[in-house]
Amino acid sequence: MTSSLALKLALTPGIIAAVTYAGKRWGALVAGWLSAFPVISGPILLFLALEHGTPFAGNAAMGSFSGVLAFVTFYLAYAWSATRFSWPISLTLSLLAYTLSACLLLAWFPPIHLALPIILAVLCLSPRLFPATHPQESTATSHPHELAYRILAAIILVLAVTWAASTIGARASGIAATFPVMGSILAVFSHRAQGTNYVVRLLRGMVFGLYSFTAFCIALHLTLQPHSMAWAFLVSLGWALVAQGLAWRFTRQ
Repeated sequence: MTSSLALKLALTPGIIAAVTYAGKRWGALVAGWLSAFPVISGPILLFLALEHGTPFAGNAAMGSFSGVLAFVTFYLAYAWSATRFSWPISLTLSLLAYTLSACLLLAWFPPIHLALPIILAVLCLSPRLFPATHPQESTATSHPHELAYRILAAIILVLAVTWAASTIGARASGIAATFPVMGSILAVFSHRAQGTNYVVRLLRGMVFGLYSFTAFCIALHLTLQPHSMAWAFLVSLGWALVAQGLAWRFTRQ
């Protein structure tokens, strides 16, 4: 087993397990908030930098940055579908919405100085577009194999994107890295176990978490090529944590 493959099989499950524990410990809003952190896209971009070079990973980071809009599309589509349908239909409709938006983003996306205000406006306004929920929150429960499903799906995505990167290119790789693995699994199991109210709160929490994802992608794009790989990822994680903290304060208010 190569060192790169071993790192992929070790790093991703560790991050997923930590986020899963936090969600069980502190509830739906925290689970969604943490799950939107770059827990899968971050490792994918790291592996792309290791295997294809920092210029490639820097361009892929811009693809992931644009994928924020696809994330929001998925969350809103699932939340509104869940108010009328069971989880299979809700998941199907939300994945179709995500795929359509990802294809549109791949075809066209404005430069960063125009894209950033658009994405920030979407993140600011989109929590108001979710269905209304009751203040009471169901007790968090989970399927006994939920963590295993999350880890397996995340590993498959990491391996698939890094394997196909040289074929599909940097931008498409970055967008593919935003495929809502965590969002899909969390939404389905939460919808089944805790119902519509809980899953809507969870998905709304994920939107607040996307501020950190946005900060991470922008910082990585700007710092990866002029600086060392280790420094760029450390700085990007630092900005992501700052954005996460600000988003958490905003959420609590």
